[in-house]
Amino acid sequence: MRGMTAAQALPEAERLRAASDELKKTFQNEDTLKQGMVQFAQKYAADKKFALPGTADGDVLLGNAKLVYAGTIKLRAFGNTIYNEQGPLPKDAPGPTATDRSTVGGVLYSMYVRYAEGKQ
Repeated sequence: MRGMTAAQALPEAERLRAASDELKKTFQNEDTLKQGMVQFAQKYAADKKFALPGTADGDVLLGNAKLVYAGTIKLRAFGNTIYNEQGPLPKDAPGPTATDRSTVGGVLYSMYVRYAEGKQ
């Protein structure tokens, strides 16, 4: 917002505050966290235009994030549980790569860590 007048910066500040308030709601309890995790994974898939992506449900995502946190499974294994193709992909259809799985897994794990730390 550098170089903006106060009148120009105010709408952007209000937008950021509203986005922050929405994000805070995601971390209220485990149910809202699960919803937020699923929404993030689905939005990522939609933004990348994956063909036939199925996203694990919130219980699976949260459960696996807890396993990573406990050191029971590796983050890479968690990333591999997020997207499940809903059928054979047509030739040249985009699907999640190892990098995509790792990226989304990292974000979802980070969401759980922030939630867990906020509860301590």
